Amino acid sequence: MRNRMREICTSGSVRAWRGRPLLATRKRVKNGLANARAKGKLIGRKKLRDSELIRKLLKAGMSYRKISAIAKVSHGSVSAERAAMKKEEAALAAKLEAEKVEQERLVAEQKRNSKDLKFPEAA
Repeated sequence: MRNRMREICTSGSVRAWRGRPLLATRKRVKNGLANARAKGKLIGRKKLRDSELIRKLLKAGMSYRKISAIAKVSHGSVSAERAAMKKEEAALAAKLEAEKVEQERLVAEQKRNSKDLKFPEAA
């Protein structure tokens, strides 16, 4: 048995991978996944939980265990959905804040420009 394992471990395919740097492999895989996402491919497992129902029940203030019983998912799935919901809300709040700052900047710039303009006085 031990000799058979030694044969498997020293076969050509394992030896070929041994010489390749691990970081280069990771980088190549990450680049490939990023390229696939850019093309619109979905990476990973398909979510089977009813996110809409879980979010409604979370907003209603129900406990994780009750929601998991109603939605027929694990309480971990409920927790994951809540984390995703919080992340989306934070991203939306950041976007709205950035838009507000940009709007204020534009208003201030318009005020500055209107002060610079000198209108001829009517005689």
